[in-house]
Amino acid sequence: MLFLFLNSNQLNSYINEITRVISHLSAGDMTIAHDSNVKFKGDFVPIKNALIKIGHSLNSTFSSIMELSESIDDMCGHLDKSSNIIAENASDQAKHISDLSATMNDITEETIKNTSNAKLASQNAIDAKNEAEMF
Repeated sequence: MLFLFLNSNQLNSYINEITRVISHLSAGDMTIAHDSNVKFKGDFVPIKNALIKIGHSLNSTFSSIMELSESIDDMCGHLDKSSNIIAENASDQAKHISDLSATMNDITEETIKNTSNAKLASQNAIDAKNEAEMF
C-alpha cells in the first residue's frame, strides 16, 4: 500500500487539496481548478480523477438545469403572449356580439313599427273602401 511510502507533508497536501476541492464543489463552485502543484500518486490518483469527474458531472448537470430553466422561461413568455392575444380576441368578440345584439334589437323595433304601420295602413284602406262604397 502506498500510504506507507508517503511523508506527512505529501499526505497533508493530498488531504488539503481534496478538502479544498470538495468544499468548493459543495458550495456550488463548479469552476474550481485543481492545484497543479499537488501531484497525486499511487492510490490517490483515482481519488483525484473521481473529484475531476464529480466536478464535470455537477457542472454538466447544472448547465442542463440552467438550459431547462431558460427554456421554461421562454415557454412561459410565449404562453403569456398567447393568453393576452386570446383575452383580446375574446374581448373583441364580446364587443361584436354586443353590437350585433343591439342591431338585432333595432331591427326588431323597426319590424314592430312597420307591422304596426302596415296594420294601420290596412285599416285606413278598409275604412277608405267602406267610405267609398257608401257614396
